[in-house]
Amino acid sequence: MTTAIEQTIEGKKLEQNQRKAVLTDGKNICVNAGAGSGKTFTLVKEYLSIALKTESSTDFKQILAITFTNKAAQEMKERILSHLRSLSMEVSDDPKLVEIYKESTGLSKEKIRARSAKVHERILHNYSEFNVLTIDKFVHKLIRAFSSDLGLQNDFNIELDSSATIGEAVDQIMSEAGINQELTELLIDYTLRNSDDEKSWNLNKRLSNTSNEINKENHLKHLQSLQKFKTEDFKQMIEVIERDYNKVQKEIKSIARHILKQIDAAGIDPSDFTGASHIGLFFEKMAKRADLDVLSKSMATHFKSAEADQWRAKSKKVASADMIDSLAPEISAAFLSIIDYRPQYSKLHLLRANCHNLALLTKVMATIQKIRDERNMILVSDFNRMISSIVMNESAPYIYERVGEKHKHYFIDEFQDTSVMQWQNFLPLIDNSLSTGHKNLVVGDPKQAIYRWRDGEVRQMVELPKIFDKPEKSNLDDIERTLERNKNEQVLNINWRSQKTVVDFNNEFFEAFKLHLTEEHAKAYDHHRQAPREGANGGYVRYKFFSQEELKGEKSADELYEEEVLSIVQSLEGRYHYGEIAILIRKKKSGDHLADKLIANNIPVVSPDSLLLMKNPEIRKVVNLLRLILDPSDTIAKLDLLKDFGGKDLPKLAEGVALRVPQAMDDSFHLILTQNQISLDSKKLQGLPIYELLTQLIGMVSKETETYFETLLDQALKYVKKNGEDLVGFMNMLDEKQEKLTVLLPESQGAVKLMTIHKSKGLQYPVVIVPHTDWPITGVGDHIDWLQLDKNEYGIDRTIYAHNEKKMELAGLQREYAHEYGSEVVDSANLLYVALTRAEEELYVVSKHMGKSSVSPLINQVVSAMPGYDEELGELRLGEQPARTPKTLQDNESGISAPPFATWRERISISTTDSRMLFDDDSLLSPRKHGEIVHEILARLPHYGLVGETIAKMQEDGLIKDDMVGALEAEIEHIFTHPRVRSWFGKEVTAKAECDIIDRDGLAHRPDRLIFDEDCVTVLDFKTGHPNQESETKYQQQIREYGQLMEELGYPEVKMYLVYSETLDIQEVTAHV
Repeated sequence: MTTAIEQTIEGKKLEQNQRKAVLTDGKNICVNAGAGSGKTFTLVKEYLSIALKTESSTDFKQILAITFTNKAAQEMKERILSHLRSLSMEVSDDPKLVEIYKESTGLSKEKIRARSAKVHERILHNYSEFNVLTIDKFVHKLIRAFSSDLGLQNDFNIELDSSATIGEAVDQIMSEAGINQELTELLIDYTLRNSDDEKSWNLNKRLSNTSNEINKENHLKHLQSLQKFKTEDFKQMIEVIERDYNKVQKEIKSIARHILKQIDAAGIDPSDFTGASHIGLFFEKMAKRADLDVLSKSMATHFKSAEADQWRAKSKKVASADMIDSLAPEISAAFLSIIDYRPQYSKLHLLRANCHNLALLTKVMATIQKIRDERNMILVSDFNRMISSIVMNESAPYIYERVGEKHKHYFIDEFQDTSVMQWQNFLPLIDNSLSTGHKNLVVGDPKQAIYRWRDGEVRQMVELPKIFDKPEKSNLDDIERTLERNKNEQVLNINWRSQKTVVDFNNEFFEAFKLHLTEEHAKAYDHHRQAPREGANGGYVRYKFFSQEELKGEKSADELYEEEVLSIVQSLEGRYHYGEIAILIRKKKSGDHLADKLIANNIPVVSPDSLLLMKNPEIRKVVNLLRLILDPSDTIAKLDLLKDFGGKDLPKLAEGVALRVPQAMDDSFHLILTQNQISLDSKKLQGLPIYELLTQLIGMVSKETETYFETLLDQALKYVKKNGEDLVGFMNMLDEKQEKLTVLLPESQGAVKLMTIHKSKGLQYPVVIVPHTDWPITGVGDHIDWLQLDKNEYGIDRTIYAHNEKKMELAGLQREYAHEYGSEVVDSANLLYVALTRAEEELYVVSKHMGKSSVSPLINQVVSAMPGYDEELGELRLGEQPARTPKTLQDNESGISAPPFATWRERISISTTDSRMLFDDDSLLSPRKHGEIVHEILARLPHYGLVGETIAKMQEDGLIKDDMVGALEAEIEHIFTHPRVRSWFGKEVTAKAECDIIDRDGLAHRPDRLIFDEDCVTVLDFKTGHPNQESETKYQQQIREYGQLMEELGYPEVKMYLVYSETLDIQEVTAHV
């Protein structure tokens, strides 16, 4: 009899490995989950199998599930709660799910229902202990717990944008040019070196790019090693490299000049030498520049001539034949002597190109540390580095105590993208869990490892249970043996997402593609083959390869891509609605043109990447109005506004005419303003804060609430917080970032989805179109590597070099280059795998011919060998397009629509009375009442600069008597002598005072003050009197409720403080008792 567990939720049979992964019975698992193979279902099922195993409804607190994005964490939480809701019903809406859990837990249906209901309720009431979170959030918790051990202040700030801090550090260094003599000389040498090598003169950009690259995890130990060296040591390295380089050049020139003298003395005509690019030209180039990078293609001929000592032309009799023959041994020796310098020359060229760079990089890193110290700030990129030193040297139980929660089970999702340091930080915790007999789970797919540029290391998963890149002098050998004893690998190889034709195509495609991978990298594709789910017959695949003739035509390659994509989308109309179609691109930039093309043809597009803020006509109106406020004579801004406002209602005004006849343009411009009821009083508007100015202009332009406007206002808030009220600077920022500022629109089922391949990971769509599959394989020229040096000779023991195939081959670094190239090829393979496995029903791939360094020749080589490929058309078609109708749209299910846009002046409402009277006219003001007034002032106060105004307003409202004003102002000013309290009421702070938070039961909760900073929110509650044990317990419970509500609202980091205004006692309240 077939058990229920052998069926999917849809009633289909599970393959044997799938069944093993579901029926693990407490064993530790490493799950290799291919695309669409039920990875999330497996994670959720294993999670709940533990949570439901005992009578306790709190076992879920013992499970820590780690994901890599907030979206993935939220999806997993929702799936867990969804399973619990279904399992807890009297009559389940999914009977097969109940049967699966009956067999996996060994519990009866009644017990599963009762326990699911309890766990579901307990999770909702203790949501902060529902530990499904990103790895950054978990490590952040560790850092908070270990802040004193790490020498951090408790109120440290987090900077999410590491590249912005690096850019600021580079700017600071450049600003010292001409002031700091030592640095100035270094910058001059660096500039000259870049000009010699024909590199960019934009030094800020080059240094920032290299700094961002070297700030990665795999460079950490090298950077730490360099900290012990001084500027003099780096100068010594530069001098030695320059000395050796000049010596090699001098010797090459000497050899070349000597043999040229002999040739000249013998009266030999250069044309008498063999070959058109004769050996004489070679020696002339070497005598002039000694540049072994510019060797001609005739080198092979020269080598043959040197081997045979035969340098005279055979095609004709020459008078100087005897002289050439007599000099032949010396010519051969000179040629071979110069060629023997190539390895040394190439190595020195690699080092010379980056030696100044390394010296500057150490200064950049030191400046970054200075910025961090000054601002009490750490970078997100520092998280794993900072905790590594603690985790690797402390016992696991001690770590649990300091974090405030003891986990028994660890689940790690997307393991293939885990960095070496992240995994090794977790190992002591997992080792402790395994040693006490608890279950652990890692889930991943090596074929979907697409974040190597973000320190992801797929070899960790491929080599499990071996620990990849173990550091010396660590206890990881013992942990490795623990992993070996406990590993139980399972492979999920049933594809529940795609139809058979799509699955079969991907099986054959990657079977052939993996032959182009190195043996080491091909291991990631050991389990790439999948079987389609039972009944998933059908599907359609079309591959189009633009011919050389098409590419040589009048249309550019981009235009060909755009027209092909448009044609595909239009051909799908009637069978799919737009929301069922996804277009996946490699780079954001290529998406801009595709989006424009589709929108121009009335096809709606939504994209997390490619909808630029400044391309929106409503935003352009607002920004051009800003330009006119700053400069009322800005002709270009007026012309743009005429275009955006005028549309078809006004006669077209040619730009040339407008510029020649300013009065005509001004008349048309003022007409536009009048028709749209826009009044531009520049002097009055310039006096407004940027945020309020924008709301005023947005109100003039449109009364609709748009995500574009919200994005612009968000950018204004961020800018003002960092730079203050500087309208000119804000406009400059918009200009500088106009190609980067994008709008994240909400999901819409009525629009084509356009996104990068990276953003598509984990998603699926009925139709997927993948154009522009011609990206370069190699970015290895940007790859930085390290070379060991003799410290006694060079002053330091290592330096950096940028990868270069030819120089590395000659310098004896072929293995290093080959490994990085192989990694780049597998990166491209993995990107293709992610892209080609998103489709459920139809897959379209479009490519064009590129050079050997592109992925397109590999794709075409693989696809053209498949049965059914039409070489004449450059196309492969597999399967049949299904006859279907579009799915029913379910947009705006909540029925909630955004209110019309309004400025704060339009939204404000004024009450002439206050229900909370703070004193009685008939009695003296008691200490309690006095404390309540102080509390009310702090709760209402926007920032410390408005103390007088706030008290005056409360006085007008009848809340404060006239004779209290002076004393209250003095007391509030005294409170602000406390630096932390003053920082909470700064002008740059984004805060809300006494705002209601509505819980799931519809009850309102009102903390005194909420302070928002990126993903962090600080909750403040002001108290009167003196702290005591009884009141503290009550107050802490109250503020914890506020904090939990903020976590439920999606804020990843919540800080809580009780502030006793009388004693200025500030108490930080932790999330857990």
